Amino acid sequence: MSLTVPPIPGPLMTTPDAKSNGVLTAPWLSWFYRLTTALNSGPGPYDIGCWWAGKPAVSEKLLDHVFARTVTFPNGLTGSEAIAQTAATSSAQFTLGRNGAVFGNITFAAGATVGTFNATTVPMFNAGDIINIVGPGVQDTTLADISVTISGTRGS
Repeated sequence: MSLTVPPIPGPLMTTPDAKSNGVLTAPWLSWFYRLTTALNSGPGPYDIGCWWAGKPAVSEKLLDHVFARTVTFPNGLTGSEAIAQTAATSSAQFTLGRNGAVFGNITFAAGATVGTFNATTVPMFNAGDIINIVGPGVQDTTLADISVTISGTRGS
């Protein structure tokens, strides 16, 4: 990704006076807007993270995320991470959904603190689409404190 940072327009803060009152000047606000626009436009990484304290209840929804832009995820959700602070006693499978239809899962094997991702399709989400993570249909007796980051790429 190539990023062109706009030139910085003079000092960050103005001297407090009747005109500026010590706040950012208009050139700085304009520069900040151009910088944030440059950082958030075009293709680039798009990560969705969530954390669940304790043990998820049976089929409990851990994440509902609505997209504001087009995002694609790599085959097999490569680059995504799932970690539990307390290992699973038996295999535990979390489902990944797109607008209510299952497209993959995250599995914590017995004794594991790191989950593996599987996707049956290479998902692409558009603005307004929803991704969710739903817990296993049977609560694991020990699996707890779960962190998940799903890594994709935003469109232009």
